[in-house]
Amino acid sequence: MKLGYRFLAAAALMAAGIASAAAADAPAVSRGADYVSPPSVPERFFLDARTRPVIPAWKPGDPIREIPRQFHGEEERQKHPPEPVNPVVQGIDVLVELQRTFDARRGPRGGGFTTPLANADGQDFSGFVPPDSSGDVGGGYYVEVINGPSGGATYTIYDTASGTLAAGPFIMDDLGGGGACANGGGDGVVVYDHLAERWLFTEFTSGSNDLCVYLSADGNPVSTTWTRYVFTPPSFPDYPKYGVWSDAYYVGANEGPAVYAMDRTRMLAGQTATMQRKAVPELAGLGFQMTPPVSLFGTTPPPAGAPGFFVRINDDERNNAGSNDPANDFIELFTLDVDFTTPANTVLTGPIRVAENEFDSRFQIAGGFGAIHQPGTSTTLDPLLEVPMVPVHYRNFGSYEVLVGNHVVRLPDDTTNNVAGVRWFELRRTGGPANPWVMYQQGTYAPDDAGGQISRWMGAIGMDESGNIALGYSVARDPGVFPGLRYVGREAGDPPGVMTTGETTIVDGASSQSGADRWGDYFGMGVDPADGCTFWFTGMYMPAGGDWRTRYAAFRFDTCGTPTFTMTADNLGQDVCAAGPGATALAPVTVAVNARNGFADPVAMSFVPGLPAGFGGGYTATTVNPPGTTVANLTVDATAAPGSHTIVLRGSSGAIERDLELVVGVATAGAGATTLTAPADGADSVPPQPLFSWQAVDQATSYHIEISDAADFSNVILAQTVTTTTFQPTAALPLNAQIWWRVTATNQCGETVSAVSSFTTQAGPGQCSAGTPVQTLFDDDVEGGENGWTHDAAIGSDGWAITTARPNSPTHSWKTSAPGSVSDRRLLSPVVALPASLGGLNLQFQHWRLLEGSATECKDGGILEISLDGGAFSQVPASQLLSDPYTAPIASGSGNPLAGNRAWCGSQPYTNVIVDLSAYAGHAAQFRYRLATNSSVTREGWYVDDVKVLGCGELAPDDTIFEDGFDGTPP
Repeated sequence: MKLGYRFLAAAALMAAGIASAAAADAPAVSRGADYVSPPSVPERFFLDARTRPVIPAWKPGDPIREIPRQFHGEEERQKHPPEPVNPVVQGIDVLVELQRTFDARRGPRGGGFTTPLANADGQDFSGFVPPDSSGDVGGGYYVEVINGPSGGATYTIYDTASGTLAAGPFIMDDLGGGGACANGGGDGVVVYDHLAERWLFTEFTSGSNDLCVYLSADGNPVSTTWTRYVFTPPSFPDYPKYGVWSDAYYVGANEGPAVYAMDRTRMLAGQTATMQRKAVPELAGLGFQMTPPVSLFGTTPPPAGAPGFFVRINDDERNNAGSNDPANDFIELFTLDVDFTTPANTVLTGPIRVAENEFDSRFQIAGGFGAIHQPGTSTTLDPLLEVPMVPVHYRNFGSYEVLVGNHVVRLPDDTTNNVAGVRWFELRRTGGPANPWVMYQQGTYAPDDAGGQISRWMGAIGMDESGNIALGYSVARDPGVFPGLRYVGREAGDPPGVMTTGETTIVDGASSQSGADRWGDYFGMGVDPADGCTFWFTGMYMPAGGDWRTRYAAFRFDTCGTPTFTMTADNLGQDVCAAGPGATALAPVTVAVNARNGFADPVAMSFVPGLPAGFGGGYTATTVNPPGTTVANLTVDATAAPGSHTIVLRGSSGAIERDLELVVGVATAGAGATTLTAPADGADSVPPQPLFSWQAVDQATSYHIEISDAADFSNVILAQTVTTTTFQPTAALPLNAQIWWRVTATNQCGETVSAVSSFTTQAGPGQCSAGTPVQTLFDDDVEGGENGWTHDAAIGSDGWAITTARPNSPTHSWKTSAPGSVSDRRLLSPVVALPASLGGLNLQFQHWRLLEGSATECKDGGILEISLDGGAFSQVPASQLLSDPYTAPIASGSGNPLAGNRAWCGSQPYTNVIVDLSAYAGHAAQFRYRLATNSSVTREGWYVDDVKVLGCGELAPDDTIFEDGFDGTPP
């Protein structure tokens, strides 16, 4: 039955109205930063990019590398998701039918939008798959970045007036100035900060967890001063994506998953800055998860106090198959209200659920990650089904705010089950942060194609200052459509839920990608702040010859553009000492007033509501005709109240107002020495994450705590600047070690270092407390043969053997495979006596595993068993595993002989297991490693190495004279 356009539009709007009801449950609130980075000290340098060497192009014979995805478990379940308990009726996607019905009734429109203003090849094939192409626009330039031939990010700079190359390509790590950033690792991102009118370039590094961030001094990336920051997350920040907000640069990463906030205010001021981390609750059934941040576009900041946002999608048939909603899926928002002064006050709230029309992300993936078909090859392309595409655009229109994003969906298709469309959405919020986001409109762009349905995916979406939307994406179909690039759009007043322009081809593909299924990872869509209207898009396609190439294009709606003005300024964050007898001058604040879209009216400058007590001065010009500048020259004296003062610099022209905030920290006397209170000096057995505290000092604006494992602080293991009188490390200090610490109280007038205090931390698992002898009762690194070990199989064949396949210490280990059939394979240690006279008895070993299973359920599983004094074997309880606990229960009904037992499974590199043996003191023990499997799939298996048994204390003297009976009782 053909559904009418009016019915379909009503259904889409009805689905949008579900949003507030779906968000009725209170979202979770998590307080306090999980991790605060050490302060990053900025490095500044001037660079004229035109003086730098251009990177040579990749040539045949150079390396070709496919960048692996980083998975965190759940890989098997992601490729083979369980069936949901509430089946979805897969007939039509009402949003697909809405688009197709609109096309049939109205036909596409578009005007000048469908004629690109620029359309040219960007960077060529670099030898890496995928290229991770990204780009943004600002300051008269468009910058594109990819994974370059050297392995790190390379970028090119184009002139927006002509669309031609201005400079490059250059290696981003040439901006590094040495250190970790001299070895760039790729995943480059370029972002233009519309509020500050400055560029942010970034990539991660090779061989470390560092994120390298480069900030330009202005909008000209060709010739400018750069400020470099290096932030070090606690683990590798795979697939980092960035967003601009008024208080922070926010980052999402496939690392747990986790979200980060970088102190934008201090970074723009060129001051030391920190980065905070918060873990985001995982979605089940996904091994790859990244929650991208929302990024601000335009010159109007978010409402005062509005926290930053992160967005993810939840196909609950995949991610919550046990209790899915068959009628809706969900967009999930997280807010991060970050406090850089007091990280304990940072708050992550979410998920906040907004209902979205039901969609299907369960592409049929036989192996690897590919699903999208292309002509002439069996290689399919990665749809990147897990995450929203970047950037997620935010705009503040005054009376309401907008979030615009997109992600891939699988269309109902009886032929391949792998035809993709682009689901796009627009959320709106009215009344500011206290009110909810609701679904304003949503659509699935998958028009009715002649000759068979074309896949559209890997979208990048944006909104201009008039509310018009543009969407760029990849296309492919087998047969007939090689991977290429197209775009489409809609104007703000068009019917909701549909793209209304004609589909425009940026470039047609001419070959298919074979041998690698990775595709894109992400594209880029920016809006030129010079007019607020021109979209700039970049992506990858397949030209003739079989190696990808990038392409960039620019396009604009004829109806966009409203006359207005913007303001920017320098020196908006300052600290000053006003201890002298006279007034102290602040650094001059130069305010630039710029016209947009023909704005020509004068702008009046003022301070709102006025200058605080103790401050004086004014503007060099109180009226500015844009484009023009004025300078705020201010002073402060000792009558000002100590602390932070916010001065609002306002530009007004008729009903248009633009505000800048000048934040000034004032001190009138230097900070004295503080007294350390806890941990107490000389304390013993202190927990590894103690709460440090000290007394407050009058007028101190911050306290710098240093923690060292050396009395002279030659090796500071942790340093943190805080504004409170307490600090608790987010990572454990070294166990069983003497620790020294001190605190420096500081303000703008001076600083004073406290006396030094020390303590000793408690012993950790498998350690003996300081001064207690360590007794090694058994030690085998598997380098000398079997050494009394035996092995057999209760079911199937005995697969245990010594191997060098996974070198660890240094070359040999025990290993058994998971054969893909029902088996029960056992490895038995020699007998080890556990003396009753020793405390802290423990077993330690290293193991590596790749076994079928996930964090919630094992199909194959390894366990550890123990036998005492020659008795029966029993499993070592989970409570005695002091490190690397069992992963999950072995699935019942799987055919595994150990079904129901908790076991190790999944994927894990070599990890040290520590087992508490104190309950077995006084007995002779044997240990048995037991791998049991089902009959589903073959996996590499389980490796065991470096087995040792240790105890703490002095061994009791052995008073046995002989063990052969000669000292027995006389007859």
